[in-house]
Amino acid sequence: MDNLYIQEIEELWKQCGQIDLSETLDDLKRDIVRFSNMIVPCREWLADRNKLKSLKHSEDSYTIKHLAESEIGDWVPHSVFVLSAYLEGFELSKSKLRGDVYVVSTNIGAKKR
Repeated sequence: MDNLYIQEIEELWKQCGQIDLSETLDDLKRDIVRFSNMIVPCREWLADRNKLKSLKHSEDSYTIKHLAESEIGDWVPHSVFVLSAYLEGFELSKSKLRGDVYVVSTNIGAKKR
């Protein structure tokens, strides 16, 4: 497994717990490494967003991921989106199950002016 981002994925797991459909840390690592080509587009999209002062619970990471996808113009794995937000310094809550997907609350705000 590519060691790029492995330490960050482990820290994300400690902070948030399960993400997306990953039941184990190894599942999360495999998923992110497999789609690591989407980290840069996600980080670029996130770098152009405001950081809110507190977590936003009305729109979770899965909802915001769909907005990013429409603006990036490509499918983005939820796990990669959450790691990208972590790497960009956004605040993330412990994960919670929404339907069959583990999501987090974030402080990702609107596009910077």
